[in-house]
Amino acid sequence: SHPASAMIDTEVQEQLVSDLYDRSRLALLVMVILIMVMRWAIDPIYQVDTRVQVLFMLLIVVSLGRWIIAMIPSQQRNSLISVRGQFIVLAVGVVLSASILGGLVVLTWSQLETVRIAILAVIIITSGLFSGAVMSQGFSPLVYMLYMIPSVGALFIMAVTDQRPAWGADILATLFVIYATAALAISIDQQRPR
Repeated sequence: SHPASAMIDTEVQEQLVSDLYDRSRLALLVMVILIMVMRWAIDPIYQVDTRVQVLFMLLIVVSLGRWIIAMIPSQQRNSLISVRGQFIVLAVGVVLSASILGGLVVLTWSQLETVRIAILAVIIITSGLFSGAVMSQGFSPLVYMLYMIPSVGALFIMAVTDQRPAWGADILATLFVIYATAALAISIDQQRPR
Protein backbone atom coordinates (compact mmCIF):
# COMPACT_ATOMS: atom_id res chain seq x y z
CA SER A 1 0.00 0.00 0.00
CA HIS A 2 3.01 2.30 0.39
CA PRO A 3 3.69 2.68 -3.36
CA ALA A 4 0.00 3.42 -4.01
CA SER A 5 -0.09 5.94 -1.16
CA ALA A 6 3.08 7.63 -2.42
CA MET A 7 1.60 7.81 -5.92
CA ILE A 8 -1.57 9.46 -4.58
CA ASP A 9 0.52 11.94 -2.55
CA THR A 10 2.53 12.83 -5.66
CA GLU A 11 -0.63 13.33 -7.70
CA VAL A 12 -2.11 15.58 -5.00
CA GLN A 13 1.08 17.65 -4.85
CA GLU A 14 1.19 17.94 -8.63
CA GLN A 15 -2.42 19.13 -8.64
CA LEU A 16 -1.74 21.69 -5.88
CA VAL A 17 1.27 23.13 -7.69
CA SER A 18 -0.62 23.15 -10.98
CA ASP A 19 -3.50 25.03 -9.29
CA LEU A 20 -1.06 27.54 -7.81
CA TYR A 21 0.46 28.27 -11.21
CA ASP A 22 -3.00 28.50 -12.80
CA ARG A 23 -4.14 30.95 -10.10
CA SER A 24 -0.96 32.99 -10.36
CA ARG A 25 -1.69 33.80 -14.03
CA LEU A 26 -4.49 36.14 -12.98
CA ALA A 27 -2.45 37.50 -10.05
CA LEU A 28 0.41 38.29 -12.42
CA LEU A 29 -1.90 40.02 -14.89
CA VAL A 30 -3.18 42.22 -12.06
CA MET A 31 0.43 42.78 -10.97
CA VAL A 32 1.41 44.02 -14.45
CA ILE A 33 -1.43 46.55 -14.36
CA LEU A 34 -0.40 47.64 -10.86
CA ILE A 35 3.24 47.99 -11.95
CA MET A 36 2.17 50.39 -14.71
CA VAL A 37 0.13 52.44 -12.23
CA MET A 38 3.07 52.37 -9.83
CA ARG A 39 5.38 53.66 -12.56
CA TRP A 40 3.14 56.72 -12.88
CA ALA A 41 2.93 57.15 -9.09
CA ILE A 42 6.72 57.13 -8.57
CA ASP A 43 7.57 59.04 -11.76
CA PRO A 44 9.05 62.17 -10.08
CA ILE A 45 11.60 60.00 -8.23
CA TYR A 46 12.04 57.50 -11.08
CA GLN A 47 13.28 60.32 -13.34
CA VAL A 48 16.18 61.23 -11.02
CA ASP A 49 17.09 58.13 -8.97
CA THR A 50 19.08 55.35 -10.67
CA ARG A 51 18.36 52.91 -7.81
CA VAL A 52 14.64 53.29 -8.38
CA GLN A 53 15.08 52.75 -12.12
CA VAL A 54 17.10 49.55 -11.54
CA LEU A 55 14.63 48.17 -8.99
CA PHE A 56 11.69 48.95 -11.27
CA MET A 57 13.35 47.15 -14.20
CA LEU A 58 14.06 44.17 -11.90
CA LEU A 59 10.39 44.11 -10.90
CA ILE A 60 9.38 43.98 -14.57
CA VAL A 61 11.91 41.20 -15.34
CA VAL A 62 10.87 39.09 -12.32
CA SER A 63 7.15 39.56 -13.09
CA LEU A 64 7.68 38.68 -16.76
CA GLY A 65 9.71 35.59 -15.78
CA ARG A 66 7.00 34.47 -13.36
CA TRP A 67 4.32 34.94 -16.03
CA ILE A 68 6.29 32.95 -18.64
CA ILE A 69 6.77 30.06 -16.19
CA ALA A 70 3.07 30.17 -15.23
CA MET A 71 2.08 29.94 -18.91
CA ILE A 72 4.00 26.67 -19.44
CA PRO A 73 1.48 23.77 -19.42
CA SER A 74 1.69 21.72 -16.20
CA GLN A 75 2.67 18.48 -17.99
CA GLN A 76 5.59 20.22 -19.66
CA ARG A 77 6.65 21.83 -16.35
CA ASN A 78 6.49 18.43 -14.62
CA SER A 79 8.83 16.95 -17.22
CA LEU A 80 11.32 19.80 -16.79
CA ILE A 81 11.42 20.18 -13.00
CA SER A 82 10.16 18.32 -9.93
CA VAL A 83 6.96 19.38 -8.16
CA ARG A 84 9.00 20.53 -5.16
CA GLY A 85 11.28 22.50 -7.50
CA GLN A 86 8.28 24.15 -9.15
CA PHE A 87 6.93 25.21 -5.77
CA ILE A 88 10.31 26.64 -4.75
CA VAL A 89 10.55 28.59 -8.03
CA LEU A 90 7.02 29.96 -7.48
CA ALA A 91 7.76 30.94 -3.86
CA VAL A 92 11.08 32.58 -4.73
CA GLY A 93 9.39 34.58 -7.51
CA VAL A 94 6.69 35.81 -5.14
CA VAL A 95 9.17 36.75 -2.40
CA LEU A 96 11.43 38.53 -4.93
CA SER A 97 8.49 40.53 -6.31
CA ALA A 98 7.37 41.52 -2.82
CA SER A 99 10.90 42.48 -1.74
CA ILE A 100 11.48 44.64 -4.83
CA LEU A 101 8.08 46.28 -4.36
CA GLY A 102 8.90 46.96 -0.72
CA GLY A 103 12.28 48.43 -1.71
CA LEU A 104 10.68 50.73 -4.28
CA VAL A 105 8.19 52.00 -1.73
CA VAL A 106 10.86 52.70 0.89
CA LEU A 107 13.02 54.58 -1.66
CA THR A 108 10.25 56.71 -3.13
CA TRP A 109 7.31 57.39 -0.85
CA SER A 110 8.84 60.07 1.41
CA GLN A 111 9.56 62.27 -1.62
CA LEU A 112 6.14 62.01 -3.24
CA GLU A 113 3.10 64.23 -2.97
CA THR A 114 0.17 62.92 -0.93
CA VAL A 115 -1.98 61.73 -3.85
CA ARG A 116 0.88 59.59 -5.20
CA ILE A 117 1.56 58.22 -1.70
CA ALA A 118 -2.08 57.15 -1.38
CA ILE A 119 -1.91 55.42 -4.78
CA LEU A 120 1.30 53.67 -3.74
CA ALA A 121 -0.34 52.44 -0.52
CA VAL A 122 -3.33 51.09 -2.47
CA ILE A 123 -0.97 49.28 -4.86
CA ILE A 124 0.78 47.60 -1.92
CA ILE A 125 -2.52 46.55 -0.38
CA THR A 126 -3.95 45.23 -3.65
CA SER A 127 -0.89 43.34 -4.83
CA GLY A 128 -0.23 41.91 -1.39
CA LEU A 129 -3.74 40.64 -0.77
CA PHE A 130 -4.24 39.36 -4.32
CA SER A 131 -0.96 37.48 -4.68
CA GLY A 132 -0.94 36.59 -0.99
CA ALA A 133 -4.33 34.95 -1.35
CA VAL A 134 -2.89 32.84 -4.18
CA MET A 135 0.08 31.77 -2.05
CA SER A 136 -2.13 30.96 0.95
CA GLN A 137 -3.46 27.99 -1.00
CA GLY A 138 0.00 26.43 -1.07
CA PHE A 139 1.76 23.89 1.09
CA SER A 140 2.91 26.18 3.88
CA PRO A 141 1.62 29.37 5.53
CA LEU A 142 5.31 30.19 6.12
CA VAL A 143 5.73 30.95 2.42
CA TYR A 144 2.73 33.28 2.56
CA MET A 145 4.15 35.07 5.60
CA LEU A 146 7.55 35.39 3.90
CA TYR A 147 5.76 36.99 1.00
CA MET A 148 3.91 39.41 3.29
CA ILE A 149 6.93 40.66 5.28
CA PRO A 150 8.48 43.03 2.66
CA SER A 151 5.19 44.64 1.65
CA VAL A 152 3.84 44.93 5.19
CA GLY A 153 7.24 46.20 6.30
CA ALA A 154 7.24 48.90 3.63
CA LEU A 155 3.73 49.97 4.60
CA PHE A 156 4.71 50.01 8.28
CA ILE A 157 7.74 52.21 7.54
CA MET A 158 5.49 54.58 5.61
CA ALA A 159 3.08 54.78 8.56
CA VAL A 160 5.56 55.32 11.39
CA THR A 161 7.93 57.73 9.64
CA ASP A 162 5.39 60.01 7.98
CA GLN A 163 6.09 63.65 8.87
CA ARG A 164 3.24 65.08 6.84
CA PRO A 165 -0.07 66.35 8.26
CA ALA A 166 -1.83 63.86 10.53
CA TRP A 167 -4.00 62.33 7.80
CA GLY A 168 -0.98 60.66 6.22
CA ALA A 169 0.12 58.68 9.26
CA ASP A 170 -3.47 57.92 10.28
CA ILE A 171 -4.49 56.59 6.88
CA LEU A 172 -1.31 54.59 6.39
CA ALA A 173 -1.56 53.13 9.90
CA THR A 174 -5.17 52.14 9.18
CA LEU A 175 -4.16 50.49 5.90
CA PHE A 176 -1.38 48.65 7.72
CA VAL A 177 -3.86 47.28 10.30
CA ILE A 178 -6.26 46.14 7.54
CA TYR A 179 -3.40 44.49 5.67
CA ALA A 180 -1.96 42.73 8.73
CA THR A 181 -5.44 41.55 9.80
CA ALA A 182 -6.08 40.06 6.37
CA ALA A 183 -2.70 38.31 6.49
CA LEU A 184 -3.49 36.85 9.91
CA ALA A 185 -7.00 35.75 8.87
CA ILE A 186 -5.72 33.94 5.76
CA SER A 187 -2.93 32.27 7.73
CA ILE A 188 -5.32 31.09 10.46
CA ASP A 189 -7.71 29.78 7.81
CA GLN A 190 -4.82 27.82 6.28
CA GLN A 191 -4.29 26.08 9.64
CA ARG A 192 -7.88 24.85 9.95
CA PRO A 193 -8.40 21.13 9.39
CA ARG A 194 -10.00 20.45 6.02
